[in-house]
Amino acid sequence: MKLTVDELFKKAGVDWKTMVQNEMVDISNKDIKIKSLNINTGEVEYRKVLSLVRKDDSEVYNVCYSNGRIAFKASPNHRVYCKINDKWQYKHLCDIDGKFIGINDKGKEIDLFLKMNYKIYPILDFEVENNNNYFSNNILSHNTTPGGNALKFYSSIRMTSRKKEDILEGTNLKGIKITVKAIKNKVATPMRTDILDLYFATGFDVMGEVIDFAVHYGMIEKGGAWFNIPNVEEKFQGRQKVVQYYVEHTKELLKLKADVLARINTNTEEVDVDGNSDNE
Repeated sequence: MKLTVDELFKKAGVDWKTMVQNEMVDISNKDIKIKSLNINTGEVEYRKVLSLVRKDDSEVYNVCYSNGRIAFKASPNHRVYCKINDKWQYKHLCDIDGKFIGINDKGKEIDLFLKMNYKIYPILDFEVENNNNYFSNNILSHNTTPGGNALKFYSSIRMTSRKKEDILEGTNLKGIKITVKAIKNKVATPMRTDILDLYFATGFDVMGEVIDFAVHYGMIEKGGAWFNIPNVEEKFQGRQKVVQYYVEHTKELLKLKADVLARINTNTEEVDVDGNSDNE
């Protein structure tokens, strides 16, 4: 009997609509199996589904047969077993240029092509034991969920990130604010969340973070949107103006970084620093 991914979730008793995104649900105690290929023997086997996950919603590709009929929809990171330049390999859909050759559960080559679907869909995925692959509507795909049988233990830290808002300079998009959550942490307190600034040109805003800690420890005075740097007569409106000042005064920046690190290393209490409360 063929199952859609939605039906597979229902059979496992999991409602994907209420799932926390990117958190695995272990169903290894349930006897739900799916067709998989044993790469060593070339035989098609039924393998147990170990876990389910709802990933971030995404635009998808329609994976289509040569006659235009859609075989399945999948995220750009989904991998299929395909022949590219006479070589069989697993490739992300986003790395395939249009047409490609796949393989079905009868070992037959199939002509396929991709068509971008710009609608946003929920991305549902699952993990298959041992062979790490499965047939999606008879087209061989690879697990995109890492971990194997040691899913709960394979990493010390796992984090999710989601876009919060754009960072604009006038009407120009300079970067994005992202919310990062530690959904697993074996070296510090888990389930904590922070908001980080990510600039397209320079990466994470480390300078802004230094300023936030300096304000927290009283090294820089802050009142509303105004900042006052010790021994500097000028007052600065907005954190970015303070960052720009220290960019132009390298020696003072190095001293501030050293002072902040010294305070962090000697501080025994956990600190949350919010650098997003001023009205720039």
